[in-house]
Amino acid sequence: MIIDDLRHINISDLKKWRYLEMNSVKSGVLNWRNRFDEVTSSINIKTVCYPENKYLQLQYKCNGTDYNYKVNFLSVPSNLGFGNVLYFECPYTKKRCRKLHLINSVFMHRSALKYGIYESQTRSKSFRLLYQVSLKFFELDNLYLELYTSNFKKYYKGKKTKKYKRILDKIKKIEGS
Repeated sequence: MIIDDLRHINISDLKKWRYLEMNSVKSGVLNWRNRFDEVTSSINIKTVCYPENKYLQLQYKCNGTDYNYKVNFLSVPSNLGFGNVLYFECPYTKKRCRKLHLINSVFMHRSALKYGIYESQTRSKSFRLLYQVSLKFFELDNLYLELYTSNFKKYYKGKKTKKYKRILDKIKKIEGS
C-alpha cells in the first residue's frame, strides 16, 4: 500500500487552521477532496488544549462502522532549547508522530502498515535521478523568468541587490553541476 495515497491528519495543518491554541476547545469538520474539488470524505474533530489535558477527538463513519475515539497530544521540549514541540501519541502503536494516517479504518502511525511504502520508492533509481535532473532545469527556467521580469531590480544605488545575488548564485550552482 502506498502511504502517500492515505488520508491523514497532521499537526502542521491543525496549527495552521488554529485548532491548537492553548486554553481552548475547538471543533469542526475536516474534508478530503479529489482532484475535481469534490468532497470524498469528512471527519468531525474536536481539540482540547489545556496544559494538563491535550487531546484530539475523532468522530467519523467508515465502511458502515461508527468511530469515536481520542488521540492524546504529547508536548516535548524543543531541541533548540526554548518552547515545546507538539506530537500525536498513536492510540495503537503508542509512538509519537506528527502525522496520523487512516489505515484499516483507524487513524494511526505509519509503522502500523507493515508493507507500506512511499510513492517515490515505487520508482527505479534511474527514474529518480532523471527526475532530480529535470527539476533542476525547471528551476533554472523559473530563475531566468524571475530575473527578466519587467519590474525586477538588479541594482540599488549602484550595488547588486541581495535578491539578484541570490538568484545569480543559484544559477551558477545549477549550471556548474
